[in-house]
Amino acid sequence: MKKENKNNLRSFRYSDRVAEILEGFAGDSMNAKFENLVLFCFDALEDSKKDYEYYKRCADDERREWLGLHKRLDVINGMIEELQSMKNRLSDMADTIGQIEELCNTKKSPGVSGREGIS
Repeated sequence: MKKENKNNLRSFRYSDRVAEILEGFAGDSMNAKFENLVLFCFDALEDSKKDYEYYKRCADDERREWLGLHKRLDVINGMIEELQSMKNRLSDMADTIGQIEELCNTKKSPGVSGREGIS
């Protein structure tokens, strides 16, 4: 790391918690530890922003895919309802045909060919 001129001189107070964090950080002096901590956090923030953008894009992609699948599911559910309706209509038609056959069979007498009165 390149040595930089340190022209900024400040004095500040900090809590015991901050002291613990600074003590645990790399550096030969409190000033070095503080500077390393600030630089580390700044660099880590950039990495975190990149990670955030990456995961946001992933989440957006997943959401778009989910919405597409949801639309397809809606179409399939509509088709299922339509098929169920067709099944019900066909069942009603089969019942009606069965009733018509019954009526036709009851009007015919056993042994009659259906050609009565034809000479």
